[in-house]
Amino acid sequence: MGWNQKTKSIIIDKNGNQQSVDEKVHASVSIDVLHRETHEGSTYNCGHLEESVADDAKLELMFKIPSDKEMHVTFSVAHGGDAYFYVFESPTASGGTSLVSYNKNRGSSKISGVSTLYNPVVTASGTTIGPPEYLPGGTRNQATGNSASNRDEFIFNAGTTCTARLVNKGAASKILSVGATYYLESV
Repeated sequence: MGWNQKTKSIIIDKNGNQQSVDEKVHASVSIDVLHRETHEGSTYNCGHLEESVADDAKLELMFKIPSDKEMHVTFSVAHGGDAYFYVFESPTASGGTSLVSYNKNRGSSKISGVSTLYNPVVTASGTTIGPPEYLPGGTRNQATGNSASNRDEFIFNAGTTCTARLVNKGAASKILSVGATYYLESV
């Protein structure tokens, strides 16, 4: 079973696979895929925060995915005012500053193999994946900024490049951050 869970019984399927049953509520015990990938040392996170991004300027993360893996990713953003959020596939870009992707299982020595950069020079955005998102930051005395996490997962093919772009639309310089949590599956 691989984890410390008090059980009085287990369910065994025809192939001998075991499923724990919780002793207090008598329900089967399960974890979601992302949680399992974290236990296996295969979940990573990275991100970047900029304290002062001019109006209409952006904070962008770019991911170059290894040729033998597909990337399953969710994004999170925070912004000090109104903002637009986009996800692109196959941009044309160069440069940027390297980011470290941290393994969420701190006991694992696995590394992701994804090359992650922030603020690359993008000459062509590529294909927009999903609709752009308007992220309100409030108005007048309610201008507090906002944050959002997208639990909907994007799956990017092996060997592709993608970007997550947050554009400040707050009419002045604002703080912005973009983060990503991802795991990789061999293809």
